[in-house]
Amino acid sequence: MIAQIRTLLYRVVRSKSTWILLIAPALILTLGFLLRLFEISMAGYENAIIPFYPAEYAILLFFASAVFTHIIVSTEKSDGGWRNKISIGVKRIYIYMASWIVSALFALLSTSLFVLTDYILRTIWGNSHTKNYIAPENKFIVLTLVWVLAFSALYTLINVYFSMKIFGLVVSLLAFWGFIGIRSLCQARLDEPYKKFFVNEETGLEEYEENPYYVTGNVRKALVYISERVPIVYNDMTDDTSDRKISKHVDKIQKETAIVFLLTSTVIGIVSFERKEIT
Repeated sequence: MIAQIRTLLYRVVRSKSTWILLIAPALILTLGFLLRLFEISMAGYENAIIPFYPAEYAILLFFASAVFTHIIVSTEKSDGGWRNKISIGVKRIYIYMASWIVSALFALLSTSLFVLTDYILRTIWGNSHTKNYIAPENKFIVLTLVWVLAFSALYTLINVYFSMKIFGLVVSLLAFWGFIGIRSLCQARLDEPYKKFFVNEETGLEEYEENPYYVTGNVRKALVYISERVPIVYNDMTDDTSDRKISKHVDKIQKETAIVFLLTSTVIGIVSFERKEIT
């Protein structure tokens, strides 16, 4: 399998697309930072509080990983690489795992570069601007890395399973948004208040009544269960910086779920590739 990884790395490193995808999240983070500095300078005074949340840019890591995985897998597909390797006796599991490992390595490098860029920008801005630069928690950074690795396993599965290259890319790009959509729907139902107010037409006063949309019982438990296990993005948190934190309970559940997600996607991918007809 080491030989397969070397081959892929050689081809990937020579591709300009690889380097673009590798630095794109960090570059966009830097541009966002410079734009925020410009906004502060235009405000007319140094202590203007215009918060900058670098963690909001972390979502780019998932999409860069999706495109990168697509490039690796589709390159092997298009030139008959799979068929040639299998014909000379290379085990399918080695071929599949090489694709995933290289994709995971890219995810690790891209995330590390993103975090390094965040550290450099905070160092440049200095402690006097801590109200403007809201640094992400270390827990959030680690959790993002774990989820990026988990999704790289899913992206490999998707791109290997579907024969149409463009369809595999589209599904990969939509996959993350699908999970976020599920979380948003669950959270919207959980946020329904137990009581809602209305204006009494006779008295003109505000009164309260039970909210028929308030979720209780097993349905609420199910929504909480799903919500805690779907990937967290920074936008899920409130605008209050004191609340932009991940509790130990949710952090533990998220990491456990991501690891299970990674292992499951990898196993399903290996089984699918073993049975896949290579043309």
